[in-house]
Amino acid sequence: MSQKTGIPPSHWFTKSWPVDFRFMGSPASDPIGCADVNSGTNGVTSLSNPENGGSGDEVVERVENGIGDSDQTKEDSPYIGNAMLVEDRPSVGDDDVDSAASPLPSVSKSNIDCRWNDITSYATKKVQSWFQLPRGNWELGRIMSTSGTESVISLPDGKVLKVNSDSLIPANPDILDGVVDLMQLGYLNEPSVLFNLQCRYNQDMIYTKAGPVLVAINPFKKVSLYGNDYIEAYKNKSIESPHVYAIADAAIREMTRDEVNQSIIISGESGAGKTETAKIAMQYLAALGGGSGIEYEILKTSPILEAFGNAKTLRNDNSSRFGKLIEIHFSETGKISGAKIQTFLLEKSRVVQCAEGERSYHIFYQLCAGAPRALRGLINVAKLIGCDTVDLNLALSTRKMRVGNDNIVQKLTLSQAIDTRDALAKSIYACLFEWLVEQINKSLAVGKRRTGRSISILDIYGFESFDRNSFEQFCINYANERLQQHFNRHLFKLEQEEYIQDGIDWAKVDFDDNQDCLNLFEKKPLGLLSLLDEESTFPNGTDFTFANKLKQHLNSNLCFRGEREKAFTVSHFAGEVTYDTTGFLEKNRDLLHLDSIQLLSSCSCHLPQTFASNMLNQSEKPVVGPLHKAGGADAQKLSVATKFKGQLFQLMQRLESTTPHFIRCIKPNNFQSPGSYEQGLVLQQLRCCGVLEVVRISRSGFPTRMSHQKFARRYGFLLLGNVASQDPLSVSAAILHQFNILPEMYQVGYTKLFFRTGQEKREGEWGWLDVIGVLEDTRNHTLHGILRVQSCFRGHQARSYFNELQRGIATLQSFVRGEKTRKEYAVLLQRHRAAVIIQKQIKGRNARKTFKNISDASIVIQSVIRGWLVRRCSGDIGLFKSGATKANESDEVLVKSSFLAELQRRVLKAEAALREKEEENDILHQRIQQYENRWSEYELKMKSMEEVWQKQMRSLQSSLSIAKKSLAVDDSERNSDASVNASDDREYSWDTGSNHKGPESNGLRPMNAGLSVISRLTEEFEQRSLVFGDDAKFLVEAKSGQVEASLNPDRELRRLKQMFETWKKDYAARLQETKVVLNKLGNEEGALDKVKKKWWGRRNSTRYS
Repeated sequence: MSQKTGIPPSHWFTKSWPVDFRFMGSPASDPIGCADVNSGTNGVTSLSNPENGGSGDEVVERVENGIGDSDQTKEDSPYIGNAMLVEDRPSVGDDDVDSAASPLPSVSKSNIDCRWNDITSYATKKVQSWFQLPRGNWELGRIMSTSGTESVISLPDGKVLKVNSDSLIPANPDILDGVVDLMQLGYLNEPSVLFNLQCRYNQDMIYTKAGPVLVAINPFKKVSLYGNDYIEAYKNKSIESPHVYAIADAAIREMTRDEVNQSIIISGESGAGKTETAKIAMQYLAALGGGSGIEYEILKTSPILEAFGNAKTLRNDNSSRFGKLIEIHFSETGKISGAKIQTFLLEKSRVVQCAEGERSYHIFYQLCAGAPRALRGLINVAKLIGCDTVDLNLALSTRKMRVGNDNIVQKLTLSQAIDTRDALAKSIYACLFEWLVEQINKSLAVGKRRTGRSISILDIYGFESFDRNSFEQFCINYANERLQQHFNRHLFKLEQEEYIQDGIDWAKVDFDDNQDCLNLFEKKPLGLLSLLDEESTFPNGTDFTFANKLKQHLNSNLCFRGEREKAFTVSHFAGEVTYDTTGFLEKNRDLLHLDSIQLLSSCSCHLPQTFASNMLNQSEKPVVGPLHKAGGADAQKLSVATKFKGQLFQLMQRLESTTPHFIRCIKPNNFQSPGSYEQGLVLQQLRCCGVLEVVRISRSGFPTRMSHQKFARRYGFLLLGNVASQDPLSVSAAILHQFNILPEMYQVGYTKLFFRTGQEKREGEWGWLDVIGVLEDTRNHTLHGILRVQSCFRGHQARSYFNELQRGIATLQSFVRGEKTRKEYAVLLQRHRAAVIIQKQIKGRNARKTFKNISDASIVIQSVIRGWLVRRCSGDIGLFKSGATKANESDEVLVKSSFLAELQRRVLKAEAALREKEEENDILHQRIQQYENRWSEYELKMKSMEEVWQKQMRSLQSSLSIAKKSLAVDDSERNSDASVNASDDREYSWDTGSNHKGPESNGLRPMNAGLSVISRLTEEFEQRSLVFGDDAKFLVEAKSGQVEASLNPDRELRRLKQMFETWKKDYAARLQETKVVLNKLGNEEGALDKVKKKWWGRRNSTRYS
């Protein structure tokens, strides 16, 4: 199953171009996205391609929507590395070509012959090219016109430039943007590689294949490409995109399958992510080979080694200042059984000196941050290493020399003492680092579980070229020369073995061999390393004399060039590097005098003694060559260059016995900024690690390969005849013959077909040739037509089936709904019958209950009436008997014995009834007690209610009394005024002789009306008080059981209270209205008084006048 990779939307259409596509410009132009695209209504897109400043009248058509392949198809595809999945794309398989597709014309033999006879149409003029700007960056430009040797190009920012045509570099079509393997690029040039890596980097796809090499660009941020889910996916082969997991998986599978040791070689400059890449590879190996528990110990070694071997530099905050080889051993069952770590070229000079802006090793700062106070107080070095202070001062300031039989003590100068101190510090730290690695190896020892199977992970510095290059860069670049030669040999060995195995004709491809550069380093006695060791043995040798000696002996070498003063230049495989010989001899000698070794051996601490013992044992080993002549412990010690050369040779021998896997780490910028991509920096690293050379070598032969079985299964249906009975090789040959593919474009091997790829130059113009790409176009075109017919037929089948199914469903629904309705009706009928029965029972029960109540009530009434009648009759009889007795005292009453017996029986029956009545009386007495308790509670409540009502009544009575009093006062005043006014009127009438009546009648009439209203309100208040009091008393008696009633006393009492409240509000409102009316009447009377006064004034004035 292929992985779904993120790609630009313009690449989702198809994996190759349609059959009818023809280039109007160079094939370097994008057949899909380079020109303006205008979609038609029939799914056909026209591309206008102006040429030489034309208007673009020539138009080519292509099908806009291509089809993808199923998983099996992608396995067979030669572009499996570039397979792209989009979830909404249709799928086409090899054996099942029944999926839907857009309609395309069928393929005829005449069209095929015409297509392949005119194959030169694919090598036409380019319309897109790369142009290098003055600042060094590459820009993709579109050629607008060409005249002679000059071309006019348009850049993306809208600028139009006139440039030399030879300075333009052809560009790939947009369909190849972001391919997973650089070998798939039609044009393999520096800007195309840079753009492809940048396209993937911008989408967080930091891994890209370059043939057999994995290119990893440091994202400087966390990317979601790791974890247990991804490990399981690569383990199960459900993801096939480039990844460190894929490299580690290939290594462990090949180790198990071929029983050959594997190696993963990780290189790159500082800050490129080598250490993290090595960790990721170890995580995958630990996940697949875990189970014994030692895999966790292997992973835990990284923090320890980083603390002692990593430091902050200007380029990286966690730069590894040493190279390491981690050899992981596996058992017969494929589980990790142990490991061994080997280190190379630790940068000891960082212990005593650091460049500005850099730091020493992490461990010093970690110790200072986490050390206890007692340890922080030990600032004396002598106490730390366990020696005497005087002995330490003597060892650093003096030197013992033996002259003949005498020992001479020589005092050192300040600079010599400083060098001695630095040498001691560097030696102690280097020995401590080696001891630490030795202890780690002991804890990871394989022991008896060793099987010989191992995977080695080499995390080593890449090629370095700085403004000032010293002894460290000299050794690092020498090691990279060796690794590059190993890589070239391995690459050509694999290519040649495969070509020979399939028996094809293959001309050896020339490549830049770096053997001359290696000879410059290793040749004896006039190689760089030999001359360095020779000059290091001379006591008077200096860096200047070493530089002069190199210029004297090596100027004739093509890979060497002497520079002014103390510099020289070496032509490496990745470019020229100028070295400054300052400090070369001192760093190569790495001298530690015997006095310092003896000082360490005299220390009380165990570790310094161990370090001194190891130094003495190493100095006792016999040494051949120029170093043997000087004699003494100092001279016996191997130089750093010689030791490094020996380690490098052992490393190369170990790598030669393994199957290598290469990872090149690239740093996109120097600021450790995510998303930033500097073309110049990346290009320099690509040159240094030889990625471009790798791809060029891989593509120099036949990079596209496919087995006969896959080729026949994938393209066999394109043949015009029946090929079912033919073998795959015959089918492959028939396909090649039918399509008239040029013989120089392919080679037929025993098991595979080998095809040449992409670019060639014809008549000064670049073209892009891809046989498999054209076959893929034809295959997709044919499948489009087949699938379109199938889609129409399947649509007809689906619609017919749907209509039939719809009719069947409608019939089934009618039956189901009928049955459901009948069941619902039966249930409803049953419920109706049950309801009728329940209603009958309830009505009968209610009728019986009503009858019983009426019967009981009738019996009670009858018993009362009969009792009353009996008592009345018995009273008359008693009177009659008493009278008769008085009248006839002498008569005797004869009592018969039978009558006495009857009376005795009745007495017994009455006594029994009396006892029953007494029991009932007891029960009734208890009930009466309960009712009395309830009555007391209700009586309290009624008393409280009566008090409230009485208060309200009193307030109303007071209001009425006040109103009466006010009315009475007003009435008396009016009467008095009326009498006075009457006399005055009579006098006035007498004086005037008129019959005019006074206004007293009009004044008294409203007052009488007011008194009548007040009297009515008073009567209504007394009547309502009496009614409410009687009703409340009756309800209380009914509640207590004194009066029998068929109503609910509580409910009636609440209703009575509500009626009282309502009447009270209404009565208060009417009383208020009456007051308002009376006030108005009072105002009218005031006005009448004023009139009277005015009249009295007129009368007096008339009288007196």
